[in-house]
Amino acid sequence: MKNYKLTLLFFALFYCFTFANGQSKTSGFSINPKLGIYNWDGSYWEGFVGGMEFNYFREGWIFSIDYLNYAEFALFSIEDHFNQSGIMIGRYYGDRLLRIQLQGGIAPTWGTRHDNNSNFDNFFTMGLVLKTGLKFIPFRFFSVGLDLQSNINSKKLAYMPMISFEIGKLRDKIK
Repeated sequence: MKNYKLTLLFFALFYCFTFANGQSKTSGFSINPKLGIYNWDGSYWEGFVGGMEFNYFREGWIFSIDYLNYAEFALFSIEDHFNQSGIMIGRYYGDRLLRIQLQGGIAPTWGTRHDNNSNFDNFFTMGLVLKTGLKFIPFRFFSVGLDLQSNINSKKLAYMPMISFEIGKLRDKIK
């Protein structure tokens, strides 16, 4: 009889905790334009990066699809252009004013590079994308934040700090 009561108490506490935890997690979506700079080979900041990300939030999980376009700083020279399209999954922490996002996934990268002799090289490579984001959410439908994203591939490592503006259903009302 004692084991029966202990088991019943365990399941009651488990279900209470699960429902309470589930109510504090936001289900939502967002459109996230980004703008920043990128470094392709680790020597110096090479150019601008801009793009768009679409996110879906569900019970602490975040699913994302993004597209980024990089362009080299160049006033009077040949420019390199790169494109990246990624699919990421990860976790987010925080449902109120601050949110931390940790994500990873795959991202094909393609574009045109030139060497020291101004010869162009068109390439395509698969990469591993990693992203960390810190978001300030002043309103339920808007946030501003900083994303640090990297693409690890067979050509070279690229990393990008970017400012992001999220628009969508980001959180529930703060009570």
